[in-house]
Amino acid sequence: MPSPPPSDEVYRRALVDTASVPRAILLLYDRLILLLEQALALSCVNCHQAREMLAKASQILTHLLAIFSLSDDQAYQDLYLSHEYLAQAIHQEFRQGATYSQGIAEILSTFKAYRHSWRKGLKIRARKSKRPGPLNVRQKAEGQPN
Repeated sequence: MPSPPPSDEVYRRALVDTASVPRAILLLYDRLILLLEQALALSCVNCHQAREMLAKASQILTHLLAIFSLSDDQAYQDLYLSHEYLAQAIHQEFRQGATYSQGIAEILSTFKAYRHSWRKGLKIRARKSKRPGPLNVRQKAEGQPN
């Protein structure tokens, strides 16, 4: 008897566990944005649940900060500094009880821009690695007809 298919959560975890670092960062951005969108939607309705979403978003952001801080790449270091600032902004929203939806919306907008840029960079990187080498064309010998 075949085993049941793995749950969606198991699949997602396996996807993150086997992803390259740039791809894992994109997956973390996706989850972070989803949590911030939920916090924004809940900020006017249920502040307690909005705070829970902000706490989860903060945990995801901590993972991103760890990835950026462990890299020697200057671009990652710059991302670390900007994301650290955003982590402080999320913490501030959490302390205020997640009632200031404009603040959450600004943070969400910033992360969407980061995700868009990151995804665009991954696409460019993928295209560069798939670009074929020079064509194998023999040069015509001089004096031969076309």
